[in-house]
Amino acid sequence: MIKQATGLGADTHAIILAAGLGSRLKENTKALPKCLVPVSGRPILERMLEQLSALDVCRVTIVVGYLDHAIRQFVAGWSMLQLRPLQVDFVFNERYAQTGSVFSLEMALHAADTERDRQHLLLIEGDVVIDRGLLWRLLEQGCRGGQAATLLAPYEPALSGTFACVGQGIVTAWLHESVRAPGFGLAGSYKTVNLTFVRRGLPRARLLQQVSGVIGRAGVTAPLEYAMQNLVGEGMQIDAVSTDGLPWFEVDTPEDLDIANLLFPPLAAVA
Repeated sequence: MIKQATGLGADTHAIILAAGLGSRLKENTKALPKCLVPVSGRPILERMLEQLSALDVCRVTIVVGYLDHAIRQFVAGWSMLQLRPLQVDFVFNERYAQTGSVFSLEMALHAADTERDRQHLLLIEGDVVIDRGLLWRLLEQGCRGGQAATLLAPYEPALSGTFACVGQGIVTAWLHESVRAPGFGLAGSYKTVNLTFVRRGLPRARLLQQVSGVIGRAGVTAPLEYAMQNLVGEGMQIDAVSTDGLPWFEVDTPEDLDIANLLFPPLAAVA
């Protein structure tokens, strides 16, 4: 459970990456952007905005592209019903069909004004559903820990995608599936949950530098994981924050959506 009157996220700027087509969700994203697909009757984005608001994160940037008007309309309607509305800005990635998450993030970081450059950064993929307590756990560790922190789930055979290696509580490798060596042992690794906290100042500046560098070397379709691995390689301390039994799920396919509906009952509104 999230504690009351936390103030924990007051110095944190959240960026939600929600520009993609979500084509693997098939019929679910024909008329809806991926972040508005409902889990147990509540859009994924609604759950995340309520959790951010409960932790006093007061500024959010959403990178939009596919069906961006639907996201803007939803956020406007949601905000009107809130006692503590978030300040939400939008960055439009008009190349959403030809670019990856690293390109969307670069756009959002360049759009940030001087005040936001002085804030901590919370990176969120727009298709992730998490328990409220996990966001609290990540922000708490990020605010008191090293240069960054990321949510990680212990390996399970059903998980796929990007995995991280951890040593003494610190991420030692951040391996997108396209760069893992043949025979890499997943059993001792951790699945990335795609929520990462980066401290303001130099860590945030180094993130932008690596994001831009990856685009220059690997192109606009490169995954964000390449930049994260480069940060690990150059010595950034990224604390590993375990999901430790609390539910989360990344919704990429109809099968994922079925699992998420079972994991997450309807979420009561946060006053």
